[in-house]
Amino acid sequence: MFEIGFSELMLIGIVALVVLGPERLPGAARTLGSLVRRARNSWQSLRTDLERELNAEELKRSLHATPVLDAIASARSGIDEVRSDLARGAQDLRTAFDGGPVAPAATPAASPTPAPAVSADAAPSVPSPVVDATVADAPPSARHD
Repeated sequence: MFEIGFSELMLIGIVALVVLGPERLPGAARTLGSLVRRARNSWQSLRTDLERELNAEELKRSLHATPVLDAIASARSGIDEVRSDLARGAQDLRTAFDGGPVAPAATPAASPTPAPAVSADAAPSVPSPVVDATVADAPPSARHD
């Protein structure tokens, strides 16, 4: 760009003093200063907007260039696979607790088997408690009852 040194500024000031006079020179200097300030602010705003746009465009390009989208897609497919495995396992557990046969892991049962009806004459059966072998074999001092 061009440069204005001290000697050029002095020459411009002397010419302005002669042309405008001492009464109108301060007002003209204020007006010129505000116009220069507006021009600088407008240029800075335009420059900031352009840099922001370029950075956003560069970020979009880098996201599409990297395998981030592929990684997201593979993660989603993995999550869907785990979700279907969990649904099958939950269905198998429901079927097992209902007393019916356990369905194969590849095909989940359509509906759980209903529990057999208990007649009024039959004595209710009491299920046997499940005891953990490690707790039952442990000495009484090691048990946390």
